[in-house]
Formats: sequence, structure tokens, C-alpha cells
Amino acid sequence: GIQIAEQPAALKAFENAAQIAADDLLNQILKAWEDILNNGNVLTLYVQGLDFTEEIKFTKDVKDTFREVKDVFSKKRSGDLSQFTVKFTGNAKDMATALVGATKFGYNVDVQKYGMGSVTIMARKK
Repeated sequence: GIQIAEQPAALKAFENAAQIAADDLLNQILKAWEDILNNGNVLTLYVQGLDFTEEIKFTKDVKDTFREVKDVFSKKRSGDLSQFTVKFTGNAKDMATALVGATKFGYNVDVQKYGMGSVTIMARKK
């Protein structure tokens, strides 16, 4: 008769442990989501058409023009392709849309592709 009495207690302990784990996971997800909302998604922006000097100006201009951009920095250059890491409150499509639609931005932008956390553009000084 002892085994029968123990089973509900073990089951209850297991349910409690599962609930604690679920609550912890939910808290982690909410914290990560809040961080993205406040600080932005980390996206990669590939830009063709900038020389080194323009790359520095472009970085500042992106920060100054787009409120959705929380941070941006040059990652590397290869030929005429500059790679930037951008913390952006939105996804790759949102960033592509913002870059094309900005009237105050100092560059004309042609989006070549976007998706999976990256945007590739051609940029020319206005």
C-alpha cells in the first residue's frame, strides 16, 4: 500500500519541477524578446559602393537617420563590399524598407536582397 501513496507525491514533485522549468524558460524568452525590442536584433548589412572614407560617414549617417538603429559598426571590407553589424528594432525586411524609404538619408539605396538576418544594398551618395 506504500507504493500507491508514494506515486501521487512523486507525480506532484515532478509537476512542480516541470512548472518551475517552464516558468524559467518563459522568463528567459520574455527577457530575450524585451532585449530585442529595446536594443534591436543583430543584423548584417552588406553595402556595395563605399570607399573607406565613405564607410565611416555611412556608419554615422545610418545612426543619425534611423531611430530603429540602436547601434552600427563596420565589421570588414572586401573589395568594394563593406560589411556592417546593425542592432535594429525589426527584421531584415523592415531594415531594407527603412533604408529605401528614408528621405533624410544621405544615400540612394538599391536593395539587392534581404532575408535570414541580412540585407545587401548598393549605396550611392546623394
